[in-house]
Amino acid sequence: MPSHAQNAPTADTAPVLKITHGPTVEFAGSVKAIVAWSTNVSGATVVHYGTDPNDLAQKAMAPWGALTHRVTLKNLQPNTTYYFKVDSTENGSAGSSAVQQFQTKGPNQSASH
Repeated sequence: MPSHAQNAPTADTAPVLKITHGPTVEFAGSVKAIVAWSTNVSGATVVHYGTDPNDLAQKAMAPWGALTHRVTLKNLQPNTTYYFKVDSTENGSAGSSAVQQFQTKGPNQSASH
Protein backbone atom coordinates (compact mmCIF):
# COMPACT_ATOMS: atom_id res chain seq x y z
CA MET A 1 0.00 0.00 0.00
CA PRO A 2 1.55 3.35 -1.03
CA SER A 3 2.32 5.83 1.75
CA HIS A 4 1.09 8.90 -0.12
CA ALA A 5 -2.51 9.83 -0.91
CA GLN A 6 -3.48 9.38 -4.56
CA ASN A 7 -5.96 12.27 -4.54
CA ALA A 8 -3.56 14.92 -3.18
CA PRO A 9 -0.74 15.57 -5.66
CA THR A 10 2.24 17.05 -3.83
CA ALA A 11 3.70 18.74 -6.93
CA ASP A 12 0.82 21.22 -7.07
CA THR A 13 0.75 21.96 -3.35
CA ALA A 14 2.07 25.45 -2.61
CA PRO A 15 4.45 25.83 0.33
CA VAL A 16 2.92 27.13 3.55
CA LEU A 17 3.59 30.85 3.93
CA LYS A 18 5.67 31.65 7.02
CA ILE A 19 7.13 34.88 8.38
CA THR A 20 10.90 34.40 8.16
CA HIS A 21 12.06 37.74 9.61
CA GLY A 22 10.31 40.33 11.76
CA PRO A 23 8.05 42.06 11.99
CA THR A 24 10.16 45.00 13.05
CA VAL A 25 9.34 48.67 13.47
CA GLU A 26 11.91 50.35 11.21
CA PHE A 27 10.80 53.87 12.08
CA ALA A 28 8.44 55.43 14.64
CA GLY A 29 7.89 59.17 14.45
CA SER A 30 5.18 61.27 16.05
CA VAL A 31 2.53 60.71 13.36
CA LYS A 32 3.77 57.75 11.29
CA ALA A 33 5.61 54.45 11.61
CA ILE A 34 7.08 51.90 9.21
CA VAL A 35 6.67 48.16 9.85
CA ALA A 36 8.63 45.59 7.83
CA TRP A 37 8.90 41.79 7.64
CA SER A 38 9.87 38.97 5.26
CA THR A 39 8.12 35.76 4.20
CA ASN A 40 9.28 32.55 2.53
CA VAL A 41 6.75 32.84 -0.33
CA SER A 42 4.92 35.81 -1.86
CA GLY A 43 1.88 36.97 0.04
CA ALA A 44 -0.28 39.84 1.12
CA THR A 45 1.16 42.84 2.96
CA VAL A 46 -1.27 43.93 5.68
CA VAL A 47 -0.79 45.50 9.11
CA HIS A 48 -3.70 45.53 11.58
CA TYR A 49 -3.15 48.14 14.30
CA GLY A 50 -4.74 50.28 16.98
CA THR A 51 -4.30 51.63 20.50
CA ASP A 52 -6.04 48.63 22.12
CA PRO A 53 -4.30 45.23 21.73
CA ASN A 54 -7.73 43.55 21.62
CA ASP A 55 -9.11 45.89 18.93
CA LEU A 56 -6.78 46.20 15.95
CA ALA A 57 -9.46 47.79 13.78
CA GLN A 58 -7.20 49.99 11.67
CA LYS A 59 -5.53 48.46 8.63
CA ALA A 60 -2.70 49.53 6.33
CA MET A 61 -1.70 47.58 3.23
CA ALA A 62 0.85 47.51 0.42
CA PRO A 63 0.55 45.82 -3.00
CA TRP A 64 0.16 42.03 -2.85
CA GLY A 65 2.83 39.58 -3.92
CA ALA A 66 6.13 40.31 -2.20
CA LEU A 67 8.69 38.37 -0.15
CA THR A 68 9.73 41.53 1.70
CA HIS A 69 6.93 43.60 3.15
CA ARG A 70 6.99 47.25 4.25
CA VAL A 71 3.96 49.27 5.31
CA THR A 72 3.76 52.90 6.46
CA LEU A 73 1.19 53.60 9.16
CA LYS A 74 -0.01 57.20 8.83
CA ASN A 75 -2.09 59.68 10.84
CA LEU A 76 -0.94 58.29 14.18
CA GLN A 77 -1.26 60.20 17.46
CA PRO A 78 1.97 61.52 19.05
CA ASN A 79 3.25 59.99 22.28
CA THR A 80 0.89 56.99 22.02
CA THR A 81 1.39 53.25 22.37
CA TYR A 82 0.15 51.36 19.31
CA TYR A 83 -0.35 47.61 19.02
CA PHE A 84 -0.05 45.79 15.72
CA LYS A 85 0.16 42.45 13.99
CA VAL A 86 1.12 41.68 10.43
CA ASP A 87 -0.69 39.35 8.05
CA SER A 88 0.70 38.01 4.79
CA THR A 89 -2.10 35.56 4.04
CA GLU A 90 -5.61 36.05 2.84
CA ASN A 91 -6.98 33.62 5.43
CA GLY A 92 -4.78 34.37 8.46
CA SER A 93 -2.87 31.08 8.74
CA ALA A 94 0.84 30.77 9.55
CA GLY A 95 1.60 34.15 7.96
CA SER A 96 0.18 36.15 10.87
CA SER A 97 2.39 37.49 13.64
CA ALA A 98 1.75 37.83 17.34
CA VAL A 99 0.57 41.23 18.56
CA GLN A 100 3.48 43.59 19.19
CA GLN A 101 3.70 47.24 20.23
CA PHE A 102 5.58 50.48 19.60
CA GLN A 103 5.46 54.01 20.98
CA THR A 104 5.14 57.10 18.78
CA LYS A 105 7.37 60.07 19.58
CA GLY A 106 6.13 63.19 21.28
CA PRO A 107 5.35 66.15 18.97
CA ASN A 108 8.67 67.86 19.75
CA GLN A 109 10.93 64.79 19.81
CA SER A 110 13.26 64.00 16.95
CA ALA A 111 12.59 60.64 15.33
CA SER A 112 16.28 59.75 15.55
CA HIS A 113 16.39 59.78 19.37
